[in-house]
Amino acid sequence: MKAQTESGKTLTIDDRYEIKRGGEGKILTIPELPNQVAKIYLNANYQHMSKAQKDALACLDGTLFVKPLELIYDKKSNILGFTMDYIPADFVPLSAFYNKGYIATTGVSQDFKKQVAEKILQGIQTSHSQDIVIGDLSGLNILVNPQTDVKFIDTDSYETPVHTHWGVLLDEIRDYFYQGKVSKESDYFAVAVVLFNLFTHLHPFKGVHKVIKSMAERMINKLPVFAQDKDLILPKCYEPITEPSLQGQFNDIFLQGKRFLLQVASHHVPTALPTPTLPAQTLQTTLKYKEIYKLIAG
Repeated sequence: MKAQTESGKTLTIDDRYEIKRGGEGKILTIPELPNQVAKIYLNANYQHMSKAQKDALACLDGTLFVKPLELIYDKKSNILGFTMDYIPADFVPLSAFYNKGYIATTGVSQDFKKQVAEKILQGIQTSHSQDIVIGDLSGLNILVNPQTDVKFIDTDSYETPVHTHWGVLLDEIRDYFYQGKVSKESDYFAVAVVLFNLFTHLHPFKGVHKVIKSMAERMINKLPVFAQDKDLILPKCYEPITEPSLQGQFNDIFLQGKRFLLQVASHHVPTALPTPTLPAQTLQTTLKYKEIYKLIAG
């Protein structure tokens, strides 16, 4: 099938070129535009994208967000989908890094994770500054390459001044403590979930609770995996966060119900601390030392 873009380019839309398919659309390569792909909606009778929405998303940073470039029309001027930049094959979903085995295979360091986290947080901050809410901010909709480059995908669903978010998102990032509504605050919750998963290899409300079974109830009752609760059973993959400042932010979000954008430093240089003078206690002819505190790396 032949279709046209806004600027009048003729494109070949053919299922032979399909490279990916989701619940609402399919992604195809375009013979006429080798550096771009097309997202074609599966339900032709439902208009997912409008020109106003495409124009509202144009302000997003193209280095971080894979945004619509041009709308694609059929012969009757119906919107079929849109074009967007092609993402190289070395990008993988952020959720791959939740897995300990994948981390061991790829040799990903903690500093790598923090650099990626900072770029994700930067993307959220810049989108919010343009009055754009992401909504479905899951580890499947953020792609990462070995150079710590980050790409946000599925941007056509974002909430903008001209488009209300559809409210479709994964349960694991839905903020049930605040009725699951999509907002800037729900983005703060979702990215906290994503980054906690990245740093600890576990969703903050997974594991098993002997009494409260569902994830939604755990969120509402503020029972994350690090809560001091005798009824919580945690899987062996869980690695608790050792940085007090970062864990303190997760405490505020998951235990206290606060909503704010996390802060993560990718390059932490330990401050040189003086060697402590340990007080000595003399008893008869034996000299004894009491250790008051230990220096811990970092």
